[in-house]
Amino acid sequence: MIKELNSQINISGLISFFRSVNWNVSEELNDAYEFSNYSNTIDKEISMYIPKNSNFIDYGRRISELITIYANLNKLTIDEVIGNILRQSLDVMKASVNPMQISVEDAFYKVKSLRKLIQFSASSEIKHRKNFDVPIGAGNSIANKFEFGHTFVGSFGFSISSNVVYPQEQLSFLDGPTIPLQRRTLERIVVGMQDIQYALEIDSVDELVRNYENGLNAKMCDALLEFANDGTHSSKFMINWSSFIDSQFNQYDCLWKLSKKEYEVINEASRRLQEFEPIEVSLMGKIVTLHTVHNIDKADKFSGTAYLKTAIDDRTVDVKMVLSRFNYKKALDAHMKGLEIVVKGELTKTNTVYELVNVSWQTSV
Repeated sequence: MIKELNSQINISGLISFFRSVNWNVSEELNDAYEFSNYSNTIDKEISMYIPKNSNFIDYGRRISELITIYANLNKLTIDEVIGNILRQSLDVMKASVNPMQISVEDAFYKVKSLRKLIQFSASSEIKHRKNFDVPIGAGNSIANKFEFGHTFVGSFGFSISSNVVYPQEQLSFLDGPTIPLQRRTLERIVVGMQDIQYALEIDSVDELVRNYENGLNAKMCDALLEFANDGTHSSKFMINWSSFIDSQFNQYDCLWKLSKKEYEVINEASRRLQEFEPIEVSLMGKIVTLHTVHNIDKADKFSGTAYLKTAIDDRTVDVKMVLSRFNYKKALDAHMKGLEIVVKGELTKTNTVYELVNVSWQTSV
């Protein structure tokens, strides 16, 4: 048990919990925290010391003794006390769906959709975009810090938790913790839920779509739809915040029920957020594929297709270009010589396919 406690409980969560139950925690000693409280049950002062260095030989034993004493004084089990302590440093999102009984396959897809919701919320914390083709790598790293908990009774649901305190932060948290990306990832979901409710009030998704920098992106909308079988199931979402870091949201405002009318809003928002407005761009890259059915020198009317491998939104993609005879010859020459080219035009997107139209050749490098 001592070894398990040492790995589960960080000192910041321990201090936060004991202060919340009116124990005194002093940091005046150089090498230890003093936990003290007057107990009416045994009519005397209780005082225990926890080393500030977690590598101290009996660090785990002292935490175990402190928890055991508190549990005995308050007629609680050890597991109950540990759970209360752990919740000090955990943000927890609960997501449930009706009907209460679903197939194993359906459960798999619901877990997948919740992970998708976290991944793309985290991605928007890195890059503010209306839509993503795939999650950003850093967004995946943030999502990996979330853990799936147990299902809970009442309906089919999962809890997803995130520790807002990590070992390297344990001794410096009293200086004022920063807001970790995991917390901001869940707060973005809260903003999205509020935007959904506001869209219903004003009968318009315009504000929801405009607020993508702070709230939902298209893939987050899709994840919410997928969790509820494209909106055919009703669902509930609830978030409980760690007491270690104050949340900008009231604990009691973080409960939402999503049914048919909410999912109609989400579906429309997803469609709008996926709309790609053509933009004028200059692109640099290499020609990877060329194709034409015409004789490049003899055909009266000529058109050819080339694909440019380039970077868009930090991703490498192939951009389709329909070229004139003049530009096709330049593309063919650059491809044969392995040169990079710079082209300018209007970038469009249909589904996942990018195309550059009205192409003008800038240079070959």
